[in-house]
Amino acid sequence: MIIFQNVSKYYDNQTVLKNITFTVQKGEITFITGPSGAGKSTLLKLMYLAESPDEGDIVIGDFHLASLKEAQIPYLRRSVGVVFQDFKLINSITVFDNVALSLRIRGVKEREIRDIVSNA
Repeated sequence: MIIFQNVSKYYDNQTVLKNITFTVQKGEITFITGPSGAGKSTLLKLMYLAESPDEGDIVIGDFHLASLKEAQIPYLRRSVGVVFQDFKLINSITVFDNVALSLRIRGVKEREIRDIVSNA
């Protein structure tokens, strides 16, 4: 589950995200779209703590980001799969294997990975 509760982010006194609240339930697939500069990348960076929110609370699965210790951040990042528009993919493996990579890291069985990736 992903929960954003009243999350805001500012850069140099410019509001990038203001009072964002939403929930994504476990098993849901969500797409984030919008024009350049709308805050999409910032929102994703907040999810894996590449950036910290200036206001609000974020919960990703069992991780409450406001109280997360630095040593726990790698475990958070292993639980979040993100595909960026500028293709941060591994060129030496197939598209299927790029999509399956985070599932394999999490220990999902190959049969389940085939089903998930084939239906993506």
